[in-house]
This record gives sequence, structure tokens and C-alpha cells, in this order.
Amino acid sequence: MEGHGEVALSTAWLMERERPYHLEVELARGKLNQVRGQMFEWLQIGLEVPAALETLVQEAVSALAAASTLQEPSQAAAEADRAISLAVKAATWLTRCYAEQCLNARRHQTGRLDTHLGVHLGDSPVPQGLAPLVKGSFNAGCVPLSWRSVEADEQKFDWSVGDQQLAWCRERGMHVHAGPLLSFDDLGMPDWLCAWGLDDVDSLIGCVSDFVQAAVERYRGKVDVWRCAGRVNAGDVLPLTQEDRLRLVLHAAERIRQLDPETPIVVSFDQPWGEYTRADGIDFPRYLADTVVRSEVGIDGLGLELNVGYHPGGTYLRDPLDLSQLIDYWSALALPLHVALTIPSSSALDAQARNPSTPLSSAYPGGWSAEAQQQLTEGYIPLLLSKPTVRSVIWNQMRDARPHAYPNGGLFDARDRPKPALGVFAAMRDKYLR
Repeated sequence: MEGHGEVALSTAWLMERERPYHLEVELARGKLNQVRGQMFEWLQIGLEVPAALETLVQEAVSALAAASTLQEPSQAAAEADRAISLAVKAATWLTRCYAEQCLNARRHQTGRLDTHLGVHLGDSPVPQGLAPLVKGSFNAGCVPLSWRSVEADEQKFDWSVGDQQLAWCRERGMHVHAGPLLSFDDLGMPDWLCAWGLDDVDSLIGCVSDFVQAAVERYRGKVDVWRCAGRVNAGDVLPLTQEDRLRLVLHAAERIRQLDPETPIVVSFDQPWGEYTRADGIDFPRYLADTVVRSEVGIDGLGLELNVGYHPGGTYLRDPLDLSQLIDYWSALALPLHVALTIPSSSALDAQARNPSTPLSSAYPGGWSAEAQQQLTEGYIPLLLSKPTVRSVIWNQMRDARPHAYPNGGLFDARDRPKPALGVFAAMRDKYLR
């Protein structure tokens, strides 16, 4: 859409029929139905909406009415596109009003929020010159304890990075998220697992148990959140069925709980809208999450990983209202949510990126840039902090100057200069967080 880039949309529920539907008209109807329904719900709980926003919604309704009654398909498509553009603009405005008013209400009622706003610290010490900026922008750090890095050779553990990062956080009074211990991609699993035979699940469980026990015994009492497993649904480095993958995750969580009865345990899911489910026989992420919750092994939170604008393996660009409803949808599982976020700042080649995904250059109007990263961050972060069920928001990677997963997704560029998006975190922390 002109002015909005490539945005994922959906129709409303459609009745099956022989005569085909007009795609643009139904996408406009679906988006406008979403905006009007959410506006009505939020007005009922006291949201104050500017008159100009209500006028914008009415303009979208008029455009949809015209699109629905025009007989010539190209004319109907033009009016439907106008309705979509107006509805997306209204959705963004509406969500911004909601986030601002909810944050102010929460702060008035409970004081500063105890939400963790953090960043993944990476696999090297934080440079001394960056330390004040990181400490001023975040109250939490995610310490990497990748199985692949810690146990590159079987039964030979290297905890040096974890020890350094954890001590760095504690010295600055920052909360510590440790992990994920298991990540089901080629950046998380050690190569030596192949020697055990990847189809031998019982042997894999034994290897997982040994690593988890070593990690928990070393850091028990020093971390605030155990990130047990990541990309449970979408990682494909191990040729396992979904059932066997869940067995590994649940065993790891159960082992953590046995060794550390107090610290919260989080299991994370990538692409929570389910972009990866194009292939047959793959379950939607929330179905798998529901299975994890029902297992009753002691999991205390669910993680949602959003790598926005990347392909393959990323999350399509969506407006903030879609994100708001995603959070509400997952909140129905009645566990705290922990969101991990990455947004690119450029489509240029990134030699330090280890993930095959690349930024979709057409996804954002004018292409990806540091300003685009900042603008999306300004739309997403206040909204996530406004949701009581969201207990932490972690930016997935800190520095482009060091090896990392997603191209140009850091908050510091390849020369360790801060990007504008970092200021969004600093402002949120200063205004709302403890």
C-alpha cells in the first residue's frame, strides 16, 4: 500500500460460495471491521478518541461502501485500496491512543512499572564506551547461554561469556534473563549431536539433561528468568517430529524446575502469527503453546519472537493494532508473555549476520533505514509496555559490529554508533519503568 509498504492483512470470516469474492474489497472489509470493533471495545473501557480519528474511520467506511457497490472491478479495487489505507492509518492512530492512555493509567495506579525492558548482550563483553548507553536504556540484559557455544565439544563447557555478561548486569543492578538454553536452529545446537544419531530421542534427552543441569547448577540464584527454549515451533535443525521436539523442551523445563524451584521458566515461539505453517502437517504456534501449558511441568511464561520484515523465517510487517490483538490472543493462555523483537535498519549486505534471512526492502515505505527502525520501534514498544500480561520486552541483538543473527538488526551500527531507535528505549525507561 502506498505510504505503508507491504503490510499483512486479513479478510473477515467469509462464507463458502461458488461465486468468487473481490479480494481488495474483502481485505478492506476485514481491516475496517477490526478497527471499528476494537475502537468500540476500547471506548467501553474509557478510551478517549479524538474526533479527527472518528472522522478518519467514517471516511474509510464511505470508501468501503463505494467499493462494495461499484460493478467495475478496477474501480472497486481503487476504492477498496483507499479504504484499506485509511483503515491502516486509523488502526495506527487508535493503537497509539490506547498505549499512551493505558501507560499513564497504569503508572498512576501502581507507580513505575516493573516490566523488564532489555537487550540481548551478544557473545562478547559490552565495550566500555557503550556501557552507559545500555544501562540508561534498559533495566535487563539477556545473557546468552547457547548450547552450541557453551558445549562446542561434548562434556567440555566454556562459561566465560556467560560469567562476564552476568557479572556485568549485576554490577549495574540489571535484571538477568539467561538463555535460551535450547534453540532449535543451526545457531543453537552443537554439531557433535550428529554422533548420537538425531533420530534417537532418548539419547538427545540425556544430552539435553546434562547441559541443562550444568547451566542451572552454575547460575542458580543469579538469574531472574530462565529462557528454557527458543524457536520451539519453527526451528528445523533437528529432524524431529513436533511431538519429539516438545518432549525435549518439556524435559528441559522439568529439569530446570527440579534444580531451581523459584526462578521463572519461559518457553519461546517464533513467528507467532504462523507464517511458517504454509507446509502441510505443521501446527499453529498457539496450539503448541497450549500443549506446553497443559503439560504442567512448571513453565511460568511464554515467549513470542518477532523478527519483523525479514524473509525467510521472519514476521511480516503488521500495524500496531494487529500486534495488540496478537498479545490479547496469546494472553488467553493465562501466562505472562515475554516478547523478543528485531527490526532491520538497512537492506544492505551484512557480513556479520549468520542467519540466511534478509530484510524485505519493499516491506517499509522508502526501504529500511535507521529512521524506519526507529519509527516502528516507537509504534511497538509503548504498546507492548502498556499490556499488563507482557512481563518483558527484549531487543534480540545489540551490536552490528559483532557476529549476530539478523542483518542490520542491532541498536548499535557496524562502527558501534547508537542508532535512533535506542533513544526510544531510553525514553520509555526514563518515563515509565523502575
